[in-house]
Amino acid sequence: LRAYSLLSRDPHTQMFSVHRLVQAVLRDGMDADAEKQWKQRVVMAVNEARPDLDDVRQWDACELWVPHAQVCAIWIEQEQMMTPEAAFLLNVAGYYLDDRARYEDAEALYVRALSIREQVLGEEHADTATSLNNLAEMYRKQGKHLEAEQLCVRALVICEHVLGREHPSTRLVRRNYVGLLRKMGRNKDAKRVEGS
Repeated sequence: LRAYSLLSRDPHTQMFSVHRLVQAVLRDGMDADAEKQWKQRVVMAVNEARPDLDDVRQWDACELWVPHAQVCAIWIEQEQMMTPEAAFLLNVAGYYLDDRARYEDAEALYVRALSIREQVLGEEHADTATSLNNLAEMYRKQGKHLEAEQLCVRALVICEHVLGREHPSTRLVRRNYVGLLRKMGRNKDAKRVEGS
């Protein structure tokens, strides 16, 4: 395959690339169940291959990773993958795109991750609160304060109930909510939330 340029390996990233024709032939030869299984495996693999999205030194690797995550997002939707792993991938890819101010792409991923988490993990799960918080923060950055506030309130209630008031995740959500209230000019409410 390498001799005919149907398979190549990038010397810098060590990632393999399979020619689109080879991909098409392999997919055409699969039945629907096999294709779904392979798509689920790819979602798991892309999750595992995720670079550190917070490390600026890995941003080049992130830019290589995110198109794969976006293809997985399409497959997650097509195959109705309702797993925590699928939601995690969507949330993380959304976080990266949000951080790069690619809000439209990020929003679609965040919303889908939230929907999966609500259905699979429940509306009172810490991961659901994480999705709510991430979506709220993205809305806050865009000036969509009312949408952000509704999500912040839900996230804070879940965190306090499930994790406790002093858990680091609860404190983060509370801090984000207080910042939003201050940005909205509601300092009295911010102090109340901060002190509660």
